[in-house]
Amino acid sequence: MDRPVASVLLVVGVVLGVVAGRSWATARRAWGDYSATKASVPKFRKTAWTLVRAAFTKGGVVALICLAAMGYAAVGR
Repeated sequence: MDRPVASVLLVVGVVLGVVAGRSWATARRAWGDYSATKASVPKFRKTAWTLVRAAFTKGGVVALICLAAMGYAAVGR
């Protein structure tokens, strides 16, 4: 009767070990992905602000051109 109990405990231990190992590997991978993403955020934030600044500059130039065209049309030359 000792043999089946030991075999069952061995199988349960192996299954629990595999489950725990997979969980550990998933947690380590998630932590690595989180760390990489957290490190890249400042770089992406800087890029986003650069693109916003470029868009506002282009919009400002277009607005100045429109104002100049409206002033030219108002003078009637």
